[in-house]
Amino acid sequence: MWQTPWGYPEGIVTVIGIVIVGFMLQITIGSFNFYLLAAPVNMILGGVLIGLCYSPYSYAKLHFSDGSQVFRFRYA
Repeated sequence: MWQTPWGYPEGIVTVIGIVIVGFMLQITIGSFNFYLLAAPVNMILGGVLIGLCYSPYSYAKLHFSDGSQVFRFRYA
């Protein structure tokens, strides 16, 4: 199990884990007001999320401007 081309057993375990986490969040947090996801809140949170995703890149460009590769990943 858990070999790189994932099959049905790994997918089933992953989905069951996500469902269990969802049920546990529903039990601990309670009901959720879905009107909080309406405009303009969704646009504000989307902008914050995009900013958080972009900030490591801009930080690296600012502090490592010598042309070195900061984000270097090597896969086996």
